[in-house]
Amino acid sequence: MWQLIAMALALPVVAPAPAPAPPPSVDFSVGGVALTMPLPPGYCIPTGRDAAVAQLVAAGDKGAVTHATLKQCDGSIGAGVNDYTLIKTPTSMLMPVVDRPTLIKELGAEFDNPVAVADMNTGDAGADLSQVLGTKVEIKGLIKPLGHDDVCAYMGGQVNVTGAGISYLQPTGVCITSVGGKVVTIARYGKDLAPAAIATLLRAARAIALSMRTVRAK
Repeated sequence: MWQLIAMALALPVVAPAPAPAPPPSVDFSVGGVALTMPLPPGYCIPTGRDAAVAQLVAAGDKGAVTHATLKQCDGSIGAGVNDYTLIKTPTSMLMPVVDRPTLIKELGAEFDNPVAVADMNTGDAGADLSQVLGTKVEIKGLIKPLGHDDVCAYMGGQVNVTGAGISYLQPTGVCITSVGGKVVTIARYGKDLAPAAIATLLRAARAIALSMRTVRAK
């Protein structure tokens, strides 16, 4: 017995492997409800000049509150087509409480209404951005409803952005959802102009929606 104890004491002590660090998260609040989500792999919160650009873009959208801008960690937000994500809530939906099934049902019905669809594509997004940037910017194109599932109501397409001596097409895929009773839109912007690329953007937006959680009060 004593020999066994001595042998056990002589064995090297192996420290347990440290637990992997949780991924960086994005925290924001919608009408008093605190939400959090992990940063998607390869994406970061803008800093420095990119943060200033993101702030200007957010200020150009008068109809929504931008909670977060995510950019590729190894890239920057420059002039022209970009790969980035915007997390927003329409200002009219900051305070209402609506659960996800109800929101999807209501949006599904509206997406089948030709008048509602037409209204979604009126309005001049470029005018607000022009005012903020101090130079004329035109944003034209059709972001149209693309169906829904139990997580998102989807919109997507390409918009043509023209101004400040540049012109480019920006592919866009949007998920409209509810988390913790609050409406959140996840807009994924990519660089690939192929029609199938919109589906990729929609899948990425859906994955972000599924990663969002409410934060319990301590």
